Amino acid sequence: RQVLQAAHGKCSVNIELKGDMFLRDPMPFVRKVVEDVRVCGMESQVLLSSFTSDLLAAAAATEPSIPRGVIYNLYRDFGRPPSKLAGRVRASVFVCARRELRKSMIRDARQHSLALYVYTLNSVQDAQKMVEQGVDGIISDNADDIVRSL
Repeated sequence: RQVLQAAHGKCSVNIELKGDMFLRDPMPFVRKVVEDVRVCGMESQVLLSSFTSDLLAAAAATEPSIPRGVIYNLYRDFGRPPSKLAGRVRASVFVCARRELRKSMIRDARQHSLALYVYTLNSVQDAQKMVEQGVDGIISDNADDIVRSL
């Protein structure tokens, strides 16, 4: 909640929902995250993303207006197009690592009106290359330099 309060009106925030094999029912966890987003008035400034489809489905059921991003897992999702992965959980964003991004993914995302985000870009040079390739969002640990340059 403190991060959301600090970011309010200044920047967008990617909240990666992480689960594990002990999280049998994701709803209480997701409800708490959504509650914090609502309390801070950040519904339009947040992306709820996850590798775990159950968490994204719970987010869609809890608050469908908050954008969701499905994160590509090379080992689990190899060969599946972004539109198929996003469609399963009604996500509007497809997220993958820079080294995983393929032209076919960009093409599929565009054909299905999906936003395309790439992580973790920490150099201005890498960020510029991805923007030239047509990505819509950059997830970075070094956002200040990237924002200034772009």
